[in-house]
Amino acid sequence: MTPGAAAAPVDPGAHTARFKRPGGPEIEARVAVQAGEKDRVVVLRFPPPPAPPAPPAEAPAPRPVIGWVIGGVGLAALTASAGLWLSGTLGESHLRSTCGVSHSCSQADVDAARRKLVAGDIIAGIGIAAVVTGGALLLFYKPSPKPRVALTLSPSPWGASLGLAARF
Repeated sequence: MTPGAAAAPVDPGAHTARFKRPGGPEIEARVAVQAGEKDRVVVLRFPPPPAPPAPPAEAPAPRPVIGWVIGGVGLAALTASAGLWLSGTLGESHLRSTCGVSHSCSQADVDAARRKLVAGDIIAGIGIAAVVTGGALLLFYKPSPKPRVALTLSPSPWGASLGLAARF
């Protein structure tokens, strides 16, 4: 006999036995026993247990919010620079068509138009840098996974020992 098997007296005739393994299907065996038959081995084959469910796939890491913020600030700066360029260009055009012909424009008016153009250039540079930085953060930055910590309790010669395992 195989380990774990046990002989049982059975009356002659047809018999049906049902077996159930925890977490598995029920198996039914039909056995015809003849009078005087002894030490007959009945072998049952259970189907393999169902495969354990696959661990859930890790969701992709969320994109950092700072990338969106920096990119948005960059787009706002580019919009502001476009407004300054337009205002400065229109102001310069107005000065050329009115007082520019006679060279009677006040220096303050000329400086105001040029300041708008220079400010537009500076803000455009800042906007381009912010858009590139925000885009780079969104495309290339991958936050590290959260550290995992496990507490273990194991036997030791003095009783038990408590251990801490961490993955960073």
